[in-house]
Amino acid sequence: MAFTTVSASHPRHPPAVRFPVARSGLLGAALAAVVATAAVVIVAWWLSGAPAGGLAPIVIGLGLWSSTAALAAVTWVRSPRGVIEWDGAQWWWAVAGTALPVACQAPPAVHLDFQGFLLVSARPAGRRLWLALERRQAPQQWPAFRRAVYSRARPAGDATAASPSSPDGGRSPSSHP
Repeated sequence: MAFTTVSASHPRHPPAVRFPVARSGLLGAALAAVVATAAVVIVAWWLSGAPAGGLAPIVIGLGLWSSTAALAAVTWVRSPRGVIEWDGAQWWWAVAGTALPVACQAPPAVHLDFQGFLLVSARPAGRRLWLALERRQAPQQWPAFRRAVYSRARPAGDATAASPSSPDGGRSPSSHP
């Protein structure tokens, strides 16, 4: 069995990567499906004769549904667009159309992972930013971006960083008893 020796003074880092963030079609379709399903449920409830209080419960239900549908549409239309970047030492966020990126206070946190879709949150400038990322937004950068998001890399000057991908945390096989 061969071991890869990783020197503590030369920790392995994920590659630098820039990933474009666009409005997610998958997220839009999911929101539309939820809104449509809710409409079907309200209509079925009305057709079943369930509302005992006349039309008032239906009007309230449709009002809540339309408010929720509008909120979902506004959320999708206003979803962040720009570029998220790992430069090898720091995560950066740049809003589409701006030249200056903002440093993220911590690495992006992955909340959902469906291989071809990631829901991550980042914290540029002290606020939480939710990003719905899809492989089709940049297929060539997707594998490198996933490696960067899941790595526990430390800044390049940190000599105590261990490779998370090596089974012994970066120690050479000769350091084992």
